[in-house]
Amino acid sequence: MKRREGYLILEISISMLITSIVLIILYSLLFTSMNMYKRIYSSIEIQQQGLEIQKHMEKELSGDIEITDVKTENSQILTGKELEFTKVKSIYYKSKTNLECNDCDELFLNKKTKKLFIKRMGYKSGYEVGDYIDDIYISKEKDGRIVNIKLELSKNKQKHCVEFSIYNDDIGELV
Repeated sequence: MKRREGYLILEISISMLITSIVLIILYSLLFTSMNMYKRIYSSIEIQQQGLEIQKHMEKELSGDIEITDVKTENSQILTGKELEFTKVKSIYYKSKTNLECNDCDELFLNKKTKKLFIKRMGYKSGYEVGDYIDDIYISKEKDGRIVNIKLELSKNKQKHCVEFSIYNDDIGELV
């Protein structure tokens, strides 16, 4: 029989080294997989939010609705039938059928919570339409008949941009 007195420590240290390398590789794979899952989930969620917000905004701003004013980031109120792409925090609009009422409905962005709200005429609070909104840009063309809106959304360093146009053929002058 052979005596193996010196090899035991060497064998243990090599097996511990190989085990630790395998564990580090498994941990890095797990960590990478979790980060990839988080990125993909965030990307899907902000895309879904973008579509939901687009649907609500199209519903609110189409038909016999006229955008009366927009409030920019620096609290400047812009009125007019035509408007270049402008970063806004509030969009004021009213229906042609409700001309006797002076109050406008409002779509407004709360920058602190990154949420979009709809505030109805005469009510102090509104209801939430969507999350994860960084900025809203709006432009009006052809006497306000075409409204172009661009939404910038982000979550967990994932960014998404939604651009859409709303066509209103029956927009007339508010009296």
